[in-house]
Amino acid sequence: MTTPAKWPVAIIGSGNIGTDLMIKILRGDGPLAMAAMAATDPESDGLAHAERLGVACTAGGN
Repeated sequence: MTTPAKWPVAIIGSGNIGTDLMIKILRGDGPLAMAAMAATDPESDGLAHAERLGVACTAGGN
């Protein structure tokens, strides 16, 4: 039996909800794979957490 492919997803927003969702995707065994997080504040705690976990990040909206 083959393992289904994971779908790469990006989360827009690094607040509490976005960070919680990122952690659930990283810990989960579902069809999603954490690919990136985007935020407007480059100094946000959630973005820093994502970077520490090796998630690709972008900030500033540019």
